[in-house]
Order: sequence, then C-alpha cells, then structure tokens
Amino acid sequence: MRYTNSHLEDWIENLYRKIDITEPEQINFERIAESLDIRLSFKPVTSFALKHSGIYNICLDSRKSRVDQWYDFAHEFCHIYRHEGDKKTMPATWTDYLEWQSNYFTYHFCIPTFMLRNINLSYIQS
Repeated sequence: MRYTNSHLEDWIENLYRKIDITEPEQINFERIAESLDIRLSFKPVTSFALKHSGIYNICLDSRKSRVDQWYDFAHEFCHIYRHEGDKKTMPATWTDYLEWQSNYFTYHFCIPTFMLRNINLSYIQS
C-alpha cells in the first residue's frame, strides 16, 4: 500500500523546499522566519502573530522553552500564512475551528511528512 500525502502535507513540503530546507537538522524557526521575511521577537507575553502594513510578525513567549517556542512558532505561522480575517468579528465556532486547524498544522509543520518518510526503519520492514 502506498501513502498519499494530504494537501496540507504537500503545501508544507513545497514551502520547505522553496526555502531550501530538506533535512531535519535544517529546521529552525529563526531560519524559517528570516527566509520568509517574518519579523521574530521574544517577549514575556503569550505568543501571537500579526500582519501590519504587509509585514508578518511573530512574537514568541520568552518564558517558554525552545521546544515550546517551536510549537508556538508553527501554530502562529499557520495563522498568518493560512488564515485571513479579524477574529473579533468571527463567530466563536469559527475561531475554535481555526485554532484546531492551527494545532493540526503544527504537527505536520514540526515533523514534515516528506522528511519523516526518508527515515530508514529497515529493522521493522519485512
């Protein structure tokens, strides 16, 4: 049986390849932010993202560990690259859906399928 990528997995792979990230050790949120002209800052506040005057900004909670900041970066990245609109004017059910979608995106962004599939697990293959 052959695995078929989802549209999201294809989108993430295309993005990573576009910014020349093809190996797990190249994944780094500062590198991604720089490659995509995202302003990145660290402050002791809850992580957030915004777009102002055409410039993307992600602020990460400086009190969190690097691993938690990576998760937050991926979550906020989804909001700025895949979601549009003002959350203040959206129904609560829609904003809940967007949060769920960002959480789902985060798992695929943090561990991209195209890289995961390249791991040699010969000891479990028949």
